[in-house]
Amino acid sequence: RILVAGGFQRYAEEGGVGGQAAEKYLHGPSDQSFLFDPRTGAFEALGSIGEGRAAFAMVYVPALTSSDQGFVLVYGGASRLDIDESLPFPYVLERQHALATYVVYDIAKKEWRPGVQDTSGKRLKRAFPRAALLADNTVVITGGGEWPTDDSDYRNVEIWNPYKDRLEDVTNFSSDWVRSGHSLTFIKNAVDDETN
Repeated sequence: RILVAGGFQRYAEEGGVGGQAAEKYLHGPSDQSFLFDPRTGAFEALGSIGEGRAAFAMVYVPALTSSDQGFVLVYGGASRLDIDESLPFPYVLERQHALATYVVYDIAKKEWRPGVQDTSGKRLKRAFPRAALLADNTVVITGGGEWPTDDSDYRNVEIWNPYKDRLEDVTNFSSDWVRSGHSLTFIKNAVDDETN
């Protein structure tokens, strides 16, 4: 089965009169989610993920106990992306349109729940972040800042702890460069069967 959620629903152009370039942007992200069964071709509506969002990371987390069936973490995202066709990568993110929140889908209960929200204001807003499941079922989250940017905060890495349902800063793990649009994957060490 495949979980489908969020995404931009609208494209807009404003201005563009008197020789001025039109302002173009994607907006109106969906808050809806669906489960697709490729065996039957059927979509099952799963309801709202809370806040509409696009450009987020989504990761499946296997069952943590014998009573659950696993979870799906949805992290970050954006409510709007501007389009500048003069750039090699035409999508422009402004920080005020990025999200620092997350939601979790409980597969057994077939319901979404909001993540524990940060009240300190220190959590990074991340659009197009990358996230990967680690061997202990935690999820590492990187990147997702404005681009181009020299904001060194986006070198910082966060971990979602599913056992405590919270985001944790990782003080001993930061990337050497600010990143957006990169890839991230978990690799198992085949030599000693330990995870890195």
